[in-house]
Amino acid sequence: MFHLGAGSENILQVRTYFYPRWTAKADDRQLPVTANADGLLLISVPPQATDIQLVFEQPKRVPLFEVVTVMSWMLILGFLALAAIKMRRLRGTDPDSP
Repeated sequence: MFHLGAGSENILQVRTYFYPRWTAKADDRQLPVTANADGLLLISVPPQATDIQLVFEQPKRVPLFEVVTVMSWMLILGFLALAAIKMRRLRGTDPDSP
């Protein structure tokens, strides 16, 4: 969130690259966001002083993929731990093992 003073400029250039998931709000109102020729984020702002909230909204599928990733890593680490335990047991029963 940042504060913008009153002025005649109606376009604010933000030093970050545009992506459609960026949203800007002022006074509970959605502000239009676009990109300039260099791909930087442009926000259409009101002429009066206001507080602007700039938020990157992740897609709704991201939390699902985070859970799937954590579960996958837990499964992989679990299999590695089981394989290590099995290898130790096999070494312990082999009479030729050092």
